[in-house]
Amino acid sequence: EETFKYTAQNPSLHRARIISETVIDEFLKGEVDEVYIIYTGIEGGTVKESEAVMLLPRGYDTEDEAERIAHQSVEKLKLVPGPDEVINNIVPDIVMGYVYATLVEAYCAEQSARMTAMEAANDNAEAMIHDLSIQYNRVRQALITQEITEVIAGAKAQKKKKAKRVQEA
Repeated sequence: EETFKYTAQNPSLHRARIISETVIDEFLKGEVDEVYIIYTGIEGGTVKESEAVMLLPRGYDTEDEAERIAHQSVEKLKLVPGPDEVINNIVPDIVMGYVYATLVEAYCAEQSARMTAMEAANDNAEAMIHDLSIQYNRVRQALITQEITEVIAGAKAQKKKKAKRVQEA
């Protein structure tokens, strides 16, 4: 329904507040039935696949939990202000907290992916330097060997030339 195109850098409560207020307004107006947030998560230092989390409506995790709460003795609890006021004040903060948490987690996932890419590039560069050093040393050794061969051949030629002169004399 709505796309918020923020960069992953600088996740802030201000951005989270804008997003959460927009989605809560649309949910309360009945323009949307459900609100999901989709983001790239991170777990244990590794980037995970994209995740989708339902933000609204906020319900109970299981039917058993909902039943247990429904059957509790509500008469024992006196909420001031009433339950509706408490929920109306808490839910926007919960939604904003989830939005902010996903913004921060997406930022961490991006940084982790960058670090992994830089580490791979560094490893590849080191391997390339190693291979090029070996290649350079082989070429250098071949040139040294060629020079030594040429010097020896020249020395032999000089020796033959000198021996020929001695024989002629």
